[in-house]
Amino acid sequence: MGSLSYLVVEEIVEEVTAITISAWPAADGRGRLRFEGTEPAEVAVTTEMLQAELYDGWLNRERRIGDVFAAVVNQDVLDEATESVWRGPLKRLLPGPVYDLTAEARTVAKLALYAARSDILTEGEAAANAMDEKEVRNDEPANHRAELDGRGDAT
Repeated sequence: MGSLSYLVVEEIVEEVTAITISAWPAADGRGRLRFEGTEPAEVAVTTEMLQAELYDGWLNRERRIGDVFAAVVNQDVLDEATESVWRGPLKRLLPGPVYDLTAEARTVAKLALYAARSDILTEGEAAANAMDEKEVRNDEPANHRAELDGRGDAT
């Protein structure tokens, strides 16, 4: 099995959802994500299939622009999936575990925005503002789905 890829729901237009599939990002010396290497692949999938096979029975919410997943992508199927609207099953494209990284990706994006717009605090300043003790809560469903079964049922 190959390495993890980074999947982002980029656009939702009625019955079609666009997903960008990139190589796994690296972090630079300042902790910023860097996507290097090959150009990302653009895959259009039917919104109904994506909802049924990935979201229903696991995340139990509607898909949103900006949702982020990690998964091993079947590279042999990827070329076929980029030719037109991919009608699945999604399990052919994503044959193994799928991880929901949406909450983490949104946090990283916020941190990058805040870092770009603010001064760097010293450890003392962070402690004085209780920023070193913030508890992170995750009330979301489990962020891991063992595999897709083609019907949206977790296996």
